[in-house]
Amino acid sequence: DLARSAERPGHKEISVTGSFSGSGQITGTLGAPLATADITMSRGTIYSQPYDSITGKLQLVDRDTQSLTGLFVSGPKRVNISGRFTHAGTEFPAGTLEFNLTSNTMPLNQIALVRARQPDIHGFGKFHTDGSLRIGHDAKHQVQFSLVTLTADASANSLELEGRNLGDARFTAQTKDGVLQGHFESNAAKAVIQGDGTVRLEGEYLTNAKVTFSNVGLNAVAALIVKESDAASLNFDGEAQGEATVSGPAIHPEQMTATFDIPRLEVRPLPGSDFAKTAPQFVFTNDGPVRASLSNTQLKVESAHFKAPQTDFNVDGTVALT
Repeated sequence: DLARSAERPGHKEISVTGSFSGSGQITGTLGAPLATADITMSRGTIYSQPYDSITGKLQLVDRDTQSLTGLFVSGPKRVNISGRFTHAGTEFPAGTLEFNLTSNTMPLNQIALVRARQPDIHGFGKFHTDGSLRIGHDAKHQVQFSLVTLTADASANSLELEGRNLGDARFTAQTKDGVLQGHFESNAAKAVIQGDGTVRLEGEYLTNAKVTFSNVGLNAVAALIVKESDAASLNFDGEAQGEATVSGPAIHPEQMTATFDIPRLEVRPLPGSDFAKTAPQFVFTNDGPVRASLSNTQLKVESAHFKAPQTDFNVDGTVALT
């Protein structure tokens, strides 16, 4: 029993249930042993995620190298797992872990981690990732992990939240010369959204990212924010276009800075609404780009000039986000 096995040495924080069985074979010499083991975990949970079975084969390739291949099965969900751990004579668990994870197309509302964060989301997702982690110790002899390489491709299709269509999204990433490069694209709210960024895999993980968006339907965005029962009362529509940039050390989020630039923002009555009947020619738009920045947890509106029929106003100021 996995839960009891974890509790006995005092590891109650490990949230794993189910039953464990296995078999192994050892050959070679005491100085250079070779070993293989077949393991099976059955009908349990890993951090609230139910599974039917987890099967794997462990191999002691030599004194400094171990390898693992396995399969995670939970209903229709499948994840193939492989890894190779090399410690080259260093004190365990210090060393390098190479890994590969590949899934089939899975219903998002059947993934416990996703459901815990957003219980009303629907859609399908799949992923593939491989890379390597460097495992070491800090000055206090605590285990540290640092990402060395990564290649990832994750996608989500037919996304819905409380019955509202969020479209599709895809994220890809790869490392080159110690820098993680990522790309994101989505058509949520019938918009064209793209993002690109880099993270330097050393020191404070310096990050630079930029997201651009166009053809963003304001009615669709507002409908995603409010309750479904209130969405029908939204009587406006419009479009927005702009970009956002983020930079700073990823391990110190409070030190990161961001800028927002919106060259086009237009609001008008939703066709067929009471608003459209009473003010059919109404148009609310920006006069010049709307610009804001975020630094030291303070949001600053730098320029925001708007116009509407017989109306002209400016907005500026700061908001402390702490």
